[in-house]
Amino acid sequence: MRIYLHIETSPIKHKNKLMLIFTSFFAFLHQNENNMLEKLTNVIKEKMEKAPTIDSTYKFVLKDVGVIYLDFPNKQVHNEDKEADCAVYMKPDNFEKLLKGELNPTTAFMLGKIKVKGDIGAAMKLTQFL
Repeated sequence: MRIYLHIETSPIKHKNKLMLIFTSFFAFLHQNENNMLEKLTNVIKEKMEKAPTIDSTYKFVLKDVGVIYLDFPNKQVHNEDKEADCAVYMKPDNFEKLLKGELNPTTAFMLGKIKVKGDIGAAMKLTQFL
């Protein structure tokens, strides 16, 4: 996410006010990122209850938002950044589309919207879950 801010004032004269504005603004952005990660993690937790039997671990690394870790053998979902059999890198909006069925995983991979590191066989099994 890129945000441009233009302020027409003397930086020295209004330094404290500017610092307050920036601090508040970045706190707001951070809160929204946390809310998005929590929302997406909860969607995955709900899906995990009905998940097929998969013997691998995965982590979704969502750009500028965080990590969602899926431990299928133990039926656990959390936001800890741990080693996984397969790591999937993508933007949060593409992850949302993937969960809603609006984005085909194979097509997204071919278009470069998803990057996979680790066990490609495990990545193929993940399509059963999504």
